[in-house]
This record gives sequence, structure tokens and C-alpha cells, in this order.
Amino acid sequence: MLKKKKILLYFDYDSQSGYGHISRTEAFFESINLNRFEVFFSSKINPTHSKVNFEFLNKGSWVDLQTAKQISFDLAYIDTYSLLVFFDFENVKANKKVALVDGNFYEEAPIWVDLLIILEQAFVPIKSCNTKYISGLTLIKNKIHDVKINRMKSYSFKPDSVKAIVNFGGSNHSKKHLLNLEKIFTENPNINYIVFCAQDLVLSLLTHFSFISNLEIRPIDFSYYDELISSDFLITSPGTSFMESIYIGIPVVLFNLFDSSKLNFSRFRHQSNVLFSGELEDLSTNWIISVLSRIATTHIKVSADVNHNFLNTNDLALALDNLDS
Repeated sequence: MLKKKKILLYFDYDSQSGYGHISRTEAFFESINLNRFEVFFSSKINPTHSKVNFEFLNKGSWVDLQTAKQISFDLAYIDTYSLLVFFDFENVKANKKVALVDGNFYEEAPIWVDLLIILEQAFVPIKSCNTKYISGLTLIKNKIHDVKINRMKSYSFKPDSVKAIVNFGGSNHSKKHLLNLEKIFTENPNINYIVFCAQDLVLSLLTHFSFISNLEIRPIDFSYYDELISSDFLITSPGTSFMESIYIGIPVVLFNLFDSSKLNFSRFRHQSNVLFSGELEDLSTNWIISVLSRIATTHIKVSADVNHNFLNTNDLALALDNLDS
């Protein structure tokens, strides 16, 4: 029996994180042949110790980055916005290194990267002309593909039981934005809202919104996908959730809440499934009526030209095979 190669997957995660880095890491994980690789995960804190359930993490071992630097890997992958983590990761011993960057990354690509994954049509200066790269809107894993199929098969709009998901990710400003939606929550008791947020925000939001009966607060985990199948629309900001919603075809209310997302907001706010797009000051305005009207009368489809711009696990697997050859 051949000895398995070692692979390290590092992604930004702590109790204030959203789910974008984890979602993309799972897509990368699905592209790995587990018969060939022994998987090690690393992040700021160990996600398997939190109350949320990320099943794929149970198929590998978690190590902190300092410990990882004492191990020799055949392949190492990193998904972070932090230059400090990038500098630290440079000292990880690996035969090949892969980095993922998106529209929130404004620096030059590290010269030690063997393969660069560029998402959200980000522009990343590359010093070395020898650096290989692949690009797309975001990484599509099996769960997202299944959500799209199941939603197309089973979804139907029921005006007497409208359900909306709210997901502004793990930004430090997410709580402020969610509080600004209070008027929308209270003035539309006929809509059931599920707010997915970072673990650190759950308790304070439960306390603040305890009087609103049509609102449920949950920590971000992968039950999010099950809810997308039956929800009528998603309230979000530009990022991984939004990119996945374009692929799935779920109607979106899109708010430009973060400076880092302005580019993606301007590029994608006019997609066919974006029912309303606004700036921060629009959060508390009454856009719900027009949104419900459009959901009831419009058949939402994802344009084919957009769908071709996504990377799936087969694309990643092929890129990794080419890197290894």
C-alpha cells in the first residue's frame, strides 16, 4: 500500500468569521483524492471545537500554523486576507503551494505560489510570469450544485408563507447592519426571517431581537444550504454567499455594505436574480413590497454566460493534477 501524501489546507476562521472561507475550502477539499492524501486543516481557531457543524473537517486532522511549520507537506493551500498569515505561510515546508484570493485582496500575489486561484474577477498583480493561475466567480462544491437542482425541482412561491434568509457574513460591522434591518423585520410580520451570523454575534442578537416572533437567529453552518432550497429570497452583501446565489438562481436583495465589495457590487448588481440592490442607507427603507411583487411575477433564471464563469471541483482537480505532473 502506497504511503499517502500530506496536504495542508489553511483558511481564515475564528468566532467572528462568516462562512466564505470555509465554503471555499470545502470545495477545494472535494477536489482532493483522499486515497492519495492525508489531510491537515489549519485556521486561527479549531472549528471542530465550535458549536457549528462542518462535517468535512472530520475527515482530517487540525493543527495550528506553528505546528504545521514543523511538518513537511507535499501540497499546501491557503485562503486568507492577511498578509501576516501569508508571510507566515511562506515558511511552511511544502513541495507545491496553492493560494486563493478574491476581490477583497489588493496586494501582489506571493512569488512563492505555484498555483493561484483568483475569484470574483479580482485583479491580482503577478510578479512571476511562471505562476500558474485559474480564475472564476467562486468555487462550486457538490452541495451548491445539489441545492441548485433541488431548488429547481421543488421550489414554488407561496404568498401566505414567505421565508427570507439574511447573511452578511462575519464582518465586525455585521451586527450594525442587522440592527439597521429592524424596521424591515418588525413591519413585515408575514415574512419569516432566518438570520445566519458569526458565532460571536448570536447571543447579543438573540437578546436584542427577542421581541420579534418572525425572526430566527442561527450561527453560520451548513444548514444554510438546506434553507436556500425552500427560501423565497436572500438578503446579503457581495461575497461568497452572493456568488453562490447567482449560481443557484435564488432571488437576492443585495446591499453594498463593505468598502471591499464595491467592485463586485457594481459588476453584478444587475444580474437577473438581483431583485433589489442598495447602499447602506437603503437598509431601513421599505423595499419589501417591490421584492415580493417581483418574486410572485418573475421566473428567475441564471444566465448561461454567467454560469460558465464558475469553478467546480473537477476544474480544481484538473489544475492540481497539472501542478503535480
